[in-house]
Amino acid sequence: MLEPGVGPTIDETIQGLTSLALARLERERHSGYAEAMHTMRFPHQLGFTGPEEVQRGDVFARALLADALCDARDAGAAGLTEVLEEECMYLVKARRPPPGGWAYFPDLPELPGDTDVLAEVTQVWVRCGRATDLQAHLEEPLELLLRSSLREDGTVGTWILPAQPRLPMEQRQARFVREAWGDTSDVEVIANFLYALLLYDAVRFSDVIARGARWIQDQQASDGSWSSTWYAGAYYGTYACVRLLAALGHDQPLEGARRFLIDSQREDGGWAQRAFDQLATSLALCALATLDAYARTSRNETRVLGRGFERLSRSINWHGWKATPFIVMNLGRARHKAGPLSFYASSAITAAYALKASSLWTIAGGRFTVA
Repeated sequence: MLEPGVGPTIDETIQGLTSLALARLERERHSGYAEAMHTMRFPHQLGFTGPEEVQRGDVFARALLADALCDARDAGAAGLTEVLEEECMYLVKARRPPPGGWAYFPDLPELPGDTDVLAEVTQVWVRCGRATDLQAHLEEPLELLLRSSLREDGTVGTWILPAQPRLPMEQRQARFVREAWGDTSDVEVIANFLYALLLYDAVRFSDVIARGARWIQDQQASDGSWSSTWYAGAYYGTYACVRLLAALGHDQPLEGARRFLIDSQREDGGWAQRAFDQLATSLALCALATLDAYARTSRNETRVLGRGFERLSRSINWHGWKATPFIVMNLGRARHKAGPLSFYASSAITAAYALKASSLWTIAGGRFTVA
């Protein structure tokens, strides 16, 4: 920890971190989101029929970046209204023809629309005040998803497809779900989707949200974390679940999550998938800041946050923004095999979650004790 009177205060550290993250996302915007683009090859010889074997997708990434900018705006950052409006309109244009919503790789015919992208787009539109005037774009895929895959426990599938596909393309997508993509109950996707429903219309979807949240709570590991199907490490899934359960006031699992986050902090102040990394640290800080907004932390836990922000800030000042694995696709998943694995990493995504962490702490009115 910093000694009194030595170096920047923690509030100054967070302000500096916010400025660095906003600058990184501004550069990404001016580059046309080149680094945030996920590029992956889907060979024609394996049955994929995209216009090109190399597919590109940035819809989900841009929605994540826009969501972080919403946090920065709520924390007092100026000049983001026009940028967020541009992102809302980009997401409108990226939607596939009805009824499937948004696909992670929009030009890959064998890939259906997916719940995670729908959830992220919904959150951005709600937070930008566009949910009402863009409602027509949301309602059809949402209705299809709930009609075709909502289960008694409040969970939904990852893919937006009719329960009985009839059109040739729907049947083809259903076959690739069985043979290539896999279909399971993915806790981090469901938590993200339920949080989107909570923002979109908490009253209308209250029963689904309540049942799904109980299921989310039951998936918590004994150490207090949540695992992910589509994301590397434990910190994204833990943050997604903490965010939902904190909004609903579920005390017991949040205490377990708090213990996990505190116990897994490294001696250097950061968090890691293996060695220290900026993304794991940013996600852990997002979860801790969310918990602090829900119930004020103790002095000891405030120091945990302070050390984490200091370590993250030092890393960026020394090394710049780093891309570490964020999304992980198990290409053997549909066949119940481990691998091969395909990873997506982006330094812009790292910056977005660092921005979200610093903004969440600012919004919560946090003040650190330096000692």
